[in-house]
Amino acid sequence: MCLNESCHNLTRDDLYELTADMGTYNSHWAHHEELECTTCHKAHRASVMYCTQCHAQAEVPEGWLSMAESNNLPGVKAPAEAAQ
Repeated sequence: MCLNESCHNLTRDDLYELTADMGTYNSHWAHHEELECTTCHKAHRASVMYCTQCHAQAEVPEGWLSMAESNNLPGVKAPAEAAQ
């Protein structure tokens, strides 16, 4: 949805290269699965560093939330819980 000629005219590989400075925990690199952009990027609240779900040491960018912080927000469920 986000990677198209109307919004971000990039391939996933382009996006990964542009965000290579994120280091080991770059969620744009689909080492487990290809995530939807909205897994991390939120329209009406702070974005979430999805990698912190398993990697507590992953750096959370300024203004973002860890998965634990996000899951503690009222009305928000972890992706695994929401799918059940």
